[in-house]
Amino acid sequence: AAGDDARALLDAGIAQEPLLVTLALARLKIQHPRLQALLQHNLVRFLRRELANSGLFFELFRSCDKKTMLVFFCNLHRKDAALTRHILDVLAELGLANDMLLVPKREDIMMLDFIVELAIVASRRGMIVFESWFPGLLAELGSEMLHASLDILHAKLQLEAVRQRGEDKGTTACSSAELATMFKALGTAAMSPNNAANLKALYAQFLELADELQRAEGERAVDDGQIEKEAESLFLRLYRGELSVDQMADTLQDLRDSLRVGQRRTFAHVVQYPLEEFPFFDNYPDKELAITGQLVGTLVQRHMLPPASEPAIMDMLLKALQAPAASKSFHFGMTALQACQARLEQLPVFCTAVCQIPGFRQSAGMPVVALVQSIIGAALPASGPSQEAGAAGSHGGSGAEAGARADGAAVAASRVFLSVRPPVLPAVGEPFAEPSEDTRDKIQFAVNNLARSNLGEKTGEVGRLLQARHFVWFSREVVVKRASQEPNYHALYLHFLDALDRPLLARCILCETLVSIARLLNAESTIHSSRDRGYLKNLGAWLGGITLARNQPILRENVSFKELLCEGFRSQRLIVAIPFVCKVLEQAARSTVFHPPNPWLMGIMAVLSELYGQANLKLNLTFEIEVLCKALALDVKEIPPAAVLNRPAELSTADALAAELSK
Repeated sequence: AAGDDARALLDAGIAQEPLLVTLALARLKIQHPRLQALLQHNLVRFLRRELANSGLFFELFRSCDKKTMLVFFCNLHRKDAALTRHILDVLAELGLANDMLLVPKREDIMMLDFIVELAIVASRRGMIVFESWFPGLLAELGSEMLHASLDILHAKLQLEAVRQRGEDKGTTACSSAELATMFKALGTAAMSPNNAANLKALYAQFLELADELQRAEGERAVDDGQIEKEAESLFLRLYRGELSVDQMADTLQDLRDSLRVGQRRTFAHVVQYPLEEFPFFDNYPDKELAITGQLVGTLVQRHMLPPASEPAIMDMLLKALQAPAASKSFHFGMTALQACQARLEQLPVFCTAVCQIPGFRQSAGMPVVALVQSIIGAALPASGPSQEAGAAGSHGGSGAEAGARADGAAVAASRVFLSVRPPVLPAVGEPFAEPSEDTRDKIQFAVNNLARSNLGEKTGEVGRLLQARHFVWFSREVVVKRASQEPNYHALYLHFLDALDRPLLARCILCETLVSIARLLNAESTIHSSRDRGYLKNLGAWLGGITLARNQPILRENVSFKELLCEGFRSQRLIVAIPFVCKVLEQAARSTVFHPPNPWLMGIMAVLSELYGQANLKLNLTFEIEVLCKALALDVKEIPPAAVLNRPAELSTADALAAELSK
């Protein structure tokens, strides 16, 4: 009776609070078979988004016990390979996909089959290139993964043989190209005679299955016209109401992860369609345009856009929101934004750019506007010093300093990286303020059309319009909307600023750069969003470009790089700290003062050397350090390591680092 009561209580809990009960079962690591089955059943339902708050569930699960969560994922994959793509969706949303794919550790060998399958699905999505990923993994892990790799090949070939014999109609064929990649990489690896004989036998079996395997993949030529017709057919069904937006997204997920190249091309064409049609959106019927906006927002929300396409889609949304508030393009952008609200918190830099658009700010009654503004308040600067601070500044400059200190205080609140301390804004003798809408539009138009061929002309246009009180606004335009997102144009923007020749503007640019860096370093979303980490790296290169590359120092009172690396090590945020520092220091290669063997530079390199040798870094972080060393013509293995990482936390601040920092 007691057992029946307990089961009834558990069933009631599952029905009312599936998230909390499932999370509790996972954390307790229950061994009872019935409870294990119940836990796995609910995990699958959360993976398939059949239960509410699936994103929150996995975020909490990861926070409580990431290792256990990954083990559960591996076991679920082994029971049902169809779940692998749902697992990859979750890992991508949690920002863990790169950890699993780019930096597997030797202790992960036991789940190599799971990691390889994740890589295959990720490759089909354009996240990685399997043809280079698997050989790179083999080179990294060496002989330790040989036996596991042979087991994976054996299992895949057995499944394919069963499928070809017609004994299992439901088994999905594996890709001949993916198998060929594995065979090619293993064929060049040193291995025992026994393993070599096994590999040869498996390859012979592969050749027997290859013709039918290629037929199953549908590799026969599918012309562009057919792909275009299939994509248009999907949109017609969507617009006619035969498919809901969610059903369309589900269909696109199937196409994206399909074994058939033709179906993956159809998915790519559907993603490209809004980009190609964007110039004509003002001619679209209201209903079809709203549906298109909902679809684009849903694709962003679900992390479904390929890495090569997502920046273009996000830029398209920014352009749509910059259109007049009464235009159809603007309504398309707002519709898309509302459809991806749950994702916006992971995109603070994008939100910052959106919040600076006048038409968006004027739509204050919409919930998405309040959401974006709240995200900006927690992540990136949304506005300059207050009008009150600026007004005080007109009476001698103290208000400008107060405004900057207020900015600095906001940055300093609840942050991990205390080593980035933006300077105060310079006093310009009048309050800081945004220019009028007409002036703002003219300046933005000139900068949007800036090129080397018209540098003098555009500099003259901006110089005539830009006044000292606009410097804070213009600094955010350059840093947040340009430098953080357009690294290929850094040199052009630097030439432009040089041509403007406004020393006080240069100080405002430096201040805004450091404020934005501090915000991104400390934003929780930067840990999980590769896009935001990319923005941080871009700002690192920009900071180095406006200082080190021009033989200008980065003052320790503004950034203590050694302390920053120690903070990253202690807080387990090296994924944020190391790439940023490396991008800044790469610019020292262009300096005549700060290149090796400059003592300041080599002191920081010593800490990086210590991290490289002692911190058990993931593969992508060691790669960042190696790329930096190559740029500086150094060998990381020849750089004497520092000895600052293992000091107690209370001794690792500025006082404890004094000796090391002075080297």
